[in-house]
Amino acid sequence: MAESKNTPAAYAALERELAEARAFQAATAELLRIVKRPATDPQQVFEAIVDTCHRLFAADNAGLWLLRDDGQVELVTHRGKLYPSVSIHDQLSLAPAETSATGLAIQRGETLHYPEINAETEGPPSLRAWYDSIGPYSLVIAPMLNEGRGIGSLVLSRQPPRPFTDQEIALLQTFADQAVIAIENARLFRETQEALERQTATAEILQVISSSPTDVKPVFDAIAERAAALCKADTATSFRFDGELLHVVGTAGMLRENEAAFRAYYPHKPDRSTVTGRVFEELAVVHVPDVLVDSDYLLKNSAAISGTRSVLAVPMLRDGQILGAIGVTRVTPGFFPAPLVKLLQTFADQAVIAIQNVRMFNETREALEQQTASAGILRVISSSVADTQPVFEKILDSCEALFDVTHIAILLVHDDGQLYMEAVRGERAKEVARAYPRPLAETGAARAILERRT
Repeated sequence: MAESKNTPAAYAALERELAEARAFQAATAELLRIVKRPATDPQQVFEAIVDTCHRLFAADNAGLWLLRDDGQVELVTHRGKLYPSVSIHDQLSLAPAETSATGLAIQRGETLHYPEINAETEGPPSLRAWYDSIGPYSLVIAPMLNEGRGIGSLVLSRQPPRPFTDQEIALLQTFADQAVIAIENARLFRETQEALERQTATAEILQVISSSPTDVKPVFDAIAERAAALCKADTATSFRFDGELLHVVGTAGMLRENEAAFRAYYPHKPDRSTVTGRVFEELAVVHVPDVLVDSDYLLKNSAAISGTRSVLAVPMLRDGQILGAIGVTRVTPGFFPAPLVKLLQTFADQAVIAIQNVRMFNETREALEQQTASAGILRVISSSVADTQPVFEKILDSCEALFDVTHIAILLVHDDGQLYMEAVRGERAKEVARAYPRPLAETGAARAILERRT
């Protein structure tokens, strides 16, 4: 005879089911609220999901794993019992995807449920490694999928073994999907924020360029400062190339003693001993993920003192000619992300604009100064028809202003074949003038005068 549905036991079972359903709904609603919050870092969502899973599913262990670019899976947050040993912790917290159950779930794109893992269980090596340490246990792994691509997983275990119900497995997969939403939201938020920061930095540098038409140093200082901040670099340096030597112009992030040692190496002829020097050989971006193992890098002692490991350098190019470079460093080895490389190239283009603006400004100013000087001399000539001395003095004044010299002399050949110093400026020139007049053929000026050239 079938048991009545109206018995106390039946009512108790129904109440338990309702309580579980309410708990599941409440947990889902709370996680949805967390996921919807704007956040630059999904870690807080991960923590909330793992906390909820650990409590709601009565799991002994709950963890969230992410698949890294290097093909390994990494445990990013965990709740529950500690691993039985340090070696097992190290083995299970970061492992190649192909040797782990987590990686298998991500690869298949489906939830894996092991009601009881024991000595007879077949599967990835990590399953047996944990069994050898703690004994039999139940395990469920829900992959986190973004447009069909696995990015991580949620993992729950119970020990001693207590299989997970279909309802629990379905809910766990829902939580995994919400974790994906959190990652995507954070990515979009971060990309928007980074784009705004790049635009702001670009505008700031352009503003410095417009306010510094005669000097590139403020621009180079601003570029170094913004490059260090936006690239999350430990140091940034901007360099100017004079056609032969490389000069440090702007720096950011360096300790005073490290900067002094760094600057002592410059000016320096570009070569492969530095990452920035290689830019001049390759006329392209140069990226060294670890300078301590790079055979050509000669500043290893300096790098060891400052902690520098990875270096990125981009050239300042104009019409195929290199005008300088920007370099950034980190104390951790590895490559800088592609968006940051592109950002540095943008800064390099802005530095070229600044260099060209200063060059054009200086050329225009020099041309104006030359015209002004010529006009001034012509005015003196027109007003001193009978006396050449005022003309000579005006010429000396213009030479001092235009050429930044301290010793000037005007020499004339007279009809007697002697060379006379008609006007001098500067103590050294006055001393030399005492030896004049002299025969033209005995002076160093003879050939220049005869060939009509300087």
